[in-house]
Amino acid sequence: MAPSGWSTNDQSEWLTHKLTEYSMHSSPRDYNARFWPGLFETWFQRWPERAVKFPEIDLGTSLTTEQEAVVNVAVGKRQQVSNILGYTILTY
Repeated sequence: MAPSGWSTNDQSEWLTHKLTEYSMHSSPRDYNARFWPGLFETWFQRWPERAVKFPEIDLGTSLTTEQEAVVNVAVGKRQQVSNILGYTILTY
């Protein structure tokens, strides 16, 4: 899968490997209950949005309320990967 502009090459490659697992979950209920929670947990462990948005701030340092808001918005946007991955399955 070519990088989509919102992900790095490493992230795109990782998502490509998730396509098989994604296709094994046959119902939307199964996607929501089993697939997405694990995918997001692993994604944010590997690529924490906090480190992406504020690489200069040590992970042990508290963020301001405004910085936390920026991270929360970024996490929400990143979770749109479910729409992108679903589209990729349909066009793959």
